[in-house]
Amino acid sequence: MNHEYMAQPGRLRRPGRGLKTAREISQQPIHPTASHTEILTAPADDAYRRYAIEANQCTTNLATFRAIAKKYPSTPPEQILRDLVASTPGAEGKWFAAAKDAGLFNVAIELATASPTDPRTLARAARDFAESQPEFAVAAGLASLRWISLGHGFEITGTDVLDAYSAVMKAASTASVDAQQIKTRIRELLMSTPTGNQLMKTVLAHHLTT
Repeated sequence: MNHEYMAQPGRLRRPGRGLKTAREISQQPIHPTASHTEILTAPADDAYRRYAIEANQCTTNLATFRAIAKKYPSTPPEQILRDLVASTPGAEGKWFAAAKDAGLFNVAIELATASPTDPRTLARAARDFAESQPEFAVAAGLASLRWISLGHGFEITGTDVLDAYSAVMKAASTASVDAQQIKTRIRELLMSTPTGNQLMKTVLAHHLTT
């Protein structure tokens, strides 16, 4: 199985050499924004290094990634994504959707296990890719349940728990992963993370005993 559906949070690669992080940008003296002429006339690699993140901020992380990828087509999408991730330390999970959108499924799961990621976004990804990318879907669904068990997510309900669980089990079946193995992993979550346990125990009690 290519996707580590039982993966634990890991270390992420550092940004491209010379690329500034958001924290470094915020600590710089205030200067006038680079002109369009400066950006357009700079060599592509230099323009990416100096302006890519600062000059292409959008309303969502996904939109920011798309804007930079479109403007700098010669830069590999994974490099762009990792540079963006490194510019927001501690918020790796917020780039999950961008990684998924780019088809970087292994990177998406790496990000989803590195820091809190919206459980509904993960469950939706698990559901949407249960057939086309079942290994990724299993990993995303388990990550959703993990973050729910840790108390993350806004006003999480039993429906959210069931959505994630159903997507995981469907994807596991498609990927020929033993259902009991998945249930064992979920039981381990319930034993090791007390915050969200009661909701998950109540909602999944019947499912985990069959």
